[in-house]
Amino acid sequence: MTPFSENISNKLLAFCDGYPSRKDPATNVFVHTLMKSVRKHGVDVSVIAPAPIFSLTRGVNFSTGSRKQETLEGIPVNRPRYLSYSAKKIPLIGTTLAMSIGSLSSSALRVAAKEVDRPSVAYGHFLFSGGTCAIKVAEYFSIPSVVSLGESSFDVYMEHFGRQMIKTQLHKFDKVIAVSNGLKEKCVEEFGYPTDGIRVIPNAVDPDMFFPRSRSESRKILRLPMSEIIGIAVGSFSTRKGYKKFHKVVESIKGLNMIYLGSGPEKPAGKNILYVGEVQHANVPLWLAAADFFVHPSQAEGSSNAILEALSCGLPVVVNDIPPNRELVDEKKAIFFDAGSYSQVKEAITDVVHNSEKRGILARNSKNEASQYTIHHRSENIINWLGINNYQR
Repeated sequence: MTPFSENISNKLLAFCDGYPSRKDPATNVFVHTLMKSVRKHGVDVSVIAPAPIFSLTRGVNFSTGSRKQETLEGIPVNRPRYLSYSAKKIPLIGTTLAMSIGSLSSSALRVAAKEVDRPSVAYGHFLFSGGTCAIKVAEYFSIPSVVSLGESSFDVYMEHFGRQMIKTQLHKFDKVIAVSNGLKEKCVEEFGYPTDGIRVIPNAVDPDMFFPRSRSESRKILRLPMSEIIGIAVGSFSTRKGYKKFHKVVESIKGLNMIYLGSGPEKPAGKNILYVGEVQHANVPLWLAAADFFVHPSQAEGSSNAILEALSCGLPVVVNDIPPNRELVDEKKAIFFDAGSYSQVKEAITDVVHNSEKRGILARNSKNEASQYTIHHRSENIINWLGINNYQR
């Protein structure tokens, strides 16, 4: 490990498996939002985001979708190509995920080695992929490495790598940023990471983008009915997120219409459902503003950006009762339910649909809660935690 006190510049070199581009602006946009904010604080930021050109399951990708090099809002982004071996478990060989991550991190190191200025810290997003890149580059430059953990669980890692490899990987980092207390406890209690080396810094939103707007004006722009009660959900529609069961409940509630933004294998459909699909991140606030409340039935979260964005837009939120969500909101700002209970989900949604007074109280409380989760505060806390030199307030 390299002491942070030996930093010689104020340059942060970040690694992420998937990063926004002009062609695909929605990919991990929250990472780009953070990097922009870090840069605004006077820190020099560069990003390396390897892109697969071949996959064991998908074959050759002739159109990787993004330029190898581009500058996004002042941030240089490099996308070296690498060979992906997917994430398959093969008898007598083991997991191909390790091969994929090895290929990905090697491509990142090739680009990082060409950096003119030695970075002050290597920052990886997620334990493996981005984290492995940060470790390799930190060793090359003899600089500290830090990983930002936003995983909802380590189940995939356990399946492919096992407990000891996760522990070994984690202990290679000089510092760890966790988005929730639950993640910190897991790192400390299950994997023995020193508690003074890990800091809980929750996710955050850009208040210049996400803020309360006129509901009627937003509906007018989007051509939505003015007098209907409309709920909205934003996310990835998969089994793990719990939307499939939720759809069935929605159809049974009279007077409710639902809007869904996002993508995934379990696309919402029904008589009172509008599935919009993916939209540009800049347009999400308009859709949120058009709704009466926000719903998040996800069964697994790290620290939900979707919930924080809804709060910032002044929406009452109705969420699954899991510990990460309890860290963000309480009963003054949210209605909780057990996503596995049909009756609880129906009762919670029915309550918010038919109780306009309660929606108003929750909405007012949401606005107050959102002020502590701004991207400016998050980036400032990260910079201070890393001790990057020449930090300018």
